[in-house]
Amino acid sequence: MKANSSKPFVAYFRHILLLFIAAAFWHTDLSVAWASGEILTSRVSVSFDLAKNTLRGESRITLEAGQDVVLRTGSLAIEEIQAGNVPVDVQPDADGLLIIPAAPSRQEVVMQYSGVFSEGEEAQRSLLSAKGIVLLDIWYPLPVGKNLVEVTALIPDDFSAVSEAEDITAEQTPDGRKVRFSFNHPLSFVHFIAGPYVVEQEEFGDGKVLSSYFFPEDKDLAAEYRMKTKQYLERYEKLIGPYPYTRYSIVENRLPTGFAMPTFTLLGQSVVRLPFIVDTSLGHEVLHSWFGNAVNVDYEQGNWCEGLATYLADHAFKEDVGEGAIFRKGQMVKYMSHVADDNEMAVRMFKSAGDHSPESQASRAVGYNKTSMVFHMLRQKTGPEAFREGLRLFYEKNTYQNTGWKQLEEAFVESSGGELASFFEQWLDRPDVPDLIASRIDIKEGEGATVLTFDLVQKNKEVYALSVPVRVETEDGIIEQVVETTGASTPVSMDLPGYPRELIVDPDYDVMRKLSAEEIPPVWSRFQGAEEKIAVVADDAADVFAPMKDMLTGIGVSLVSEEDFKDEQLTGEAILFLGTTSKACRSIFAAPAMPATGFTLEVRDNPVKANGIAVLMTAADSEQVAAVTAKLRHYGKYGYLHFEDGTIETKRIPQTSQGQEYELDESPMGVAVEKRKSFESIMDSLASSRVVYVGETHVNQADHLLQLRVVRAMHKRYPDLAIGMEMFNKSAQEALDKYVNGELEEREFISESSYFKNWGYDYRLYRDIMVFARRNGLPVVALNLDKEIVSNTFRKGGISGLSEEEKEGLPEERDLGLPGYQERLGRAFASHSGPHFSADKMVHFIQAQALWDETMAESVADYLKENPEKKMIVLVGSGHVYKDTGMPPRVARRIDVEQAVVVNVKENDLEEEAADYAFFSPPIARKLSPLLGVMLKEGDEGMIIAGFSHGHSGAGDAGLKEKDIILSVDGETIKTIDDIKLSLLYRNYGDLITVTVKRPVFLFPDAVMDFDVKL
Repeated sequence: MKANSSKPFVAYFRHILLLFIAAAFWHTDLSVAWASGEILTSRVSVSFDLAKNTLRGESRITLEAGQDVVLRTGSLAIEEIQAGNVPVDVQPDADGLLIIPAAPSRQEVVMQYSGVFSEGEEAQRSLLSAKGIVLLDIWYPLPVGKNLVEVTALIPDDFSAVSEAEDITAEQTPDGRKVRFSFNHPLSFVHFIAGPYVVEQEEFGDGKVLSSYFFPEDKDLAAEYRMKTKQYLERYEKLIGPYPYTRYSIVENRLPTGFAMPTFTLLGQSVVRLPFIVDTSLGHEVLHSWFGNAVNVDYEQGNWCEGLATYLADHAFKEDVGEGAIFRKGQMVKYMSHVADDNEMAVRMFKSAGDHSPESQASRAVGYNKTSMVFHMLRQKTGPEAFREGLRLFYEKNTYQNTGWKQLEEAFVESSGGELASFFEQWLDRPDVPDLIASRIDIKEGEGATVLTFDLVQKNKEVYALSVPVRVETEDGIIEQVVETTGASTPVSMDLPGYPRELIVDPDYDVMRKLSAEEIPPVWSRFQGAEEKIAVVADDAADVFAPMKDMLTGIGVSLVSEEDFKDEQLTGEAILFLGTTSKACRSIFAAPAMPATGFTLEVRDNPVKANGIAVLMTAADSEQVAAVTAKLRHYGKYGYLHFEDGTIETKRIPQTSQGQEYELDESPMGVAVEKRKSFESIMDSLASSRVVYVGETHVNQADHLLQLRVVRAMHKRYPDLAIGMEMFNKSAQEALDKYVNGELEEREFISESSYFKNWGYDYRLYRDIMVFARRNGLPVVALNLDKEIVSNTFRKGGISGLSEEEKEGLPEERDLGLPGYQERLGRAFASHSGPHFSADKMVHFIQAQALWDETMAESVADYLKENPEKKMIVLVGSGHVYKDTGMPPRVARRIDVEQAVVVNVKENDLEEEAADYAFFSPPIARKLSPLLGVMLKEGDEGMIIAGFSHGHSGAGDAGLKEKDIILSVDGETIKTIDDIKLSLLYRNYGDLITVTVKRPVFLFPDAVMDFDVKL
C-alpha cells in the first residue's frame, strides 16, 4: 500500500491488493498543500438524487479579516457564491481552482454546488447509485490547506454512512436519514461512503468502537474481519503506541478498492471475499492508522511511509511464519527487475509510486522494496528492542504532524544511543546498492582447525559501511559470522570445526544488495522491467493474443510478426513468444510442453543471451487471454502461471540459490562395484523378472533409447511381453489396442488417445517404442489415472474433495505411509512451492501423488493377474520407480512377482579391478600455484637467475635480470631452491612479494636492489 497523495487533498493511503485492485495512482506532495499552515473549518451539507447520479451541496467557510482561500472544485458545478451575504462573481479557472479574495473584516463564504458521478464501468473512485455512494474524488469545494471538515448528509432510509470521524450522529427525518460527522484533526480531504450496510460494532481498547459495514450478502464475513482487525489493532498498539482515534471501521465498497483513511479502511467487495485478505492486506491497512494517517508524510523529505508499512506489515507477517528471508529475497528480485544503472534513484527522492508504467515500477521498487530493506538493516544495526523503542518514540513525538526522515533518524538515535548519520546518509542519498562478491577463497588445514580465508569485495566505485552475515556449512555443522566491511576488500578468516562444503554470503538476505545471477530466478517481473522488450507473434496466435496487444504496447513491448522477426533479435534482453509454434521459438525451445487448455505463461532463461529472459505464452483461445490480461501485472514474482477461465490454477517461483553461494567441496556419489556387466548379461539377469521398470526423465532422449533397447532385448528373450506406459490414461486403452493391432494409423491414434491433452510431451520421444510394439504385436497397457482427478485431489482438499463420480474406479488401497515417502515428496513439493508451502497443501500433494502411484501399480498388477503368461516392461518417470517408495512396493502388495528397476546414469570408464566402489566426482578446477617465473642455478653466492619462464614471468615483468642473485624473499634469507619453494608454499597465486637481489655492476660494487613481484 502507498500513501495516496494524488492531489493535495488526498490524505489517505492506497494499497493495490494483488490481483484485484484496478485503479489509477495520483501524486502531489501534501507539503505543498499544507505550506500555509492555516487551518480552516468547512461545514458541508449534501443531499443525493441517486436515480440521476447527482448530489447537491452547500459549503460554509469562515475567513478572518485579510484571509483569502484557494479552493479546488474538480468537476463540480459552482452555482452560487456569497461572502458576507454578498454575491461573489468568481468562477473556477481552467484547472478547477477557485480563489475567494480576502476582505477587510471577518466573512463567511457560502457556496452552492452540484456534481454528477455516473455509475458505468468508468467509475473507479466515485459512485452515486442505488447500490451505494462512494465519494473519493472532489465532492465539495476543497480548501487548499489544513482544514477541519464537518459533514451533514441526507441519505436514503436504508443506508448507513461512513466518513473520517470520531463523532457520528444520526437522526430520522421526513426526507430521509440525516447523518453528521466531525473529526478533531485537520485533514486535506474528507471522504464519504454510504450504502445498504449491515452495521455491527463492538468495543476494543479503552472504550473505543470497532465497526463493520458489510453488504447483506457478505454479512457472514464481518465477524472474522472484526476479530482479525482487533488483533491487528492490539498488535500495533503493543508495537508502536496507542491507537490514535476513538473508532475504527471496516467498510465494504462496490468498487475494487483498497484504501486506508483515518478511522476506517475501504475494501472492495471482490477483495473482501478473498479468504487470505484478513491475514495479509487487512493488517497493512490497519497499520496506516499509525503511520501515514496519524503521523503524516513530509514529502519534501521523501516518502518514508511506504517502506516502513511494508516492513512492519507485509514483511512481519512473513517473519511470523518463518518466511522472512524468502520475502526479503523477493524484495530484491523485484528491485533488480525494475531498477538498473540508468534509472537508479535515491530513497530520499521517492515521493509516490505513480501509475503502472515502467518508470513508476522502478520508483515503486525504490520506495517500497529498497526502503523496506533499509528499515530491516536499521533493525539489524540497532537491535530489536532499540528498534521497537525508536518506533514508539517516532510515533509519540510526531502524532498529527508532517514528518520526514529527519525525525525518524532522531527517534532511532535516541532509542539506540548510537551514531546513525552515516547509516542514513548512505542508504537514503546514494542511488546505487552494494555489489558484493567473495574472492581468493582458500582452505588450509591449520594446527587446531581447518581455516577458511576469503576476501569480501565491494565492486562499487564508492564503498559502503556494511555488516554482512556469512555462513559456512561444514561436515560437522554450520558456522555463522558477521563481517564488518568498510573497504573495497576485507580479508576474512574463519576457524572451522570440520571441512567446509559451502560458503554463503548473506544467506538470509539481511543486506540490500545486487543479487548474483544464480540467485535471480527467471520471473515475469524481469520481463516487465526490462528496458528493451520484444514479442514474437506466431502466425497461428495473432487472433488469440489480440486482447493483449494494448497492454503489451503500454509497457513498452515491440510486437513483431513471425515473418518479420530476425534471428539476431533472439539475443535481446527480454523476448516474449506469443504462441510457441513460431520458427523463432522452436529454434531455441523446440516444441515446449505447455498445457492445451486455459492460459499459460512460463519464464525461462534465454539460452542464447546471458542473463536474458524468454517468456512463453500459450492460450486455448482469445477469451482465455482476455480473462487474464489485466491481472498479469500483479504476478511479477512468478516464473510459471496457469489460468483456467481467468482463475489462477498454478503459480510457481523458480528455485534459485538462497544467498550468494560458493561451493567449496561437493561430496562425490558412489556405487558399490562387484562386477562390470555388459548390456546383454544384464538383460539375461533381468529375464527372470516379471516386471521391469525403466525410469525416464521425460525429455531425455537417452532415457527413451534405453527403454527401446530394454524392450527389444526382453522381447528377444521372452516374446510374450507387454509394455505398460504412464503416458496414457486408461481411457486411451481402446485406441492403444487398435493402433497395436493395425486398425488405426499413427495420426488417428494420437487423436483418439488424446495424447497431447493428457501428456503433451513430444510424441517423437516415444514413437520408436510404439512402432516396435505395433510391428511385433506387443500389447501396450495404459497405466495412468485421469489427470484431472489427480489435480482435483490436490486443489480441492484431498480425496474428500472429489465428486462421487470421480471417486469411482479409484484404487481402494493407497499406502501414504511407506517409510521415506512423505519425506521424499516433501522435498519435491517444497522445492516447487517455495513460499507457498503449507502443511495442508503438503497433505493434499501426498494424496494426489499416492493416488497416481497406486493407480499405476494397480494397473500393472491387474494386467498381470489377468494375463499370467505375460511379462511387462513399465515405462514411467524416474520418480515413480523408487524401489522403497514408488511403484514396486505397491505392485508387490497386490501380486507376488519378481521386479527389477533400470535407470540411466552417466558412466565414466571403469576398470573392473580398479576399485570396490566407484565415485562419480564432479570436476574440480585446478588451483594455480604461485611462481616466480625464473630458472635458477646454484652459485657460490647463492641462487642465480639463469632465465625466465616462457609466456609470463612475474619476476621478469618486475625488472629482475639474468645473473641477479636472489638474497631474500619478504626478508627471508634465500640460499637454496628449497628456501624459495618453502617461501612460496605459504603464498597464493597473485600475491605481491618483495624480492631482494644482488646485481653485479661493471667497475662498481654490486648493487643490492628490491623488486615487488606479483606471483
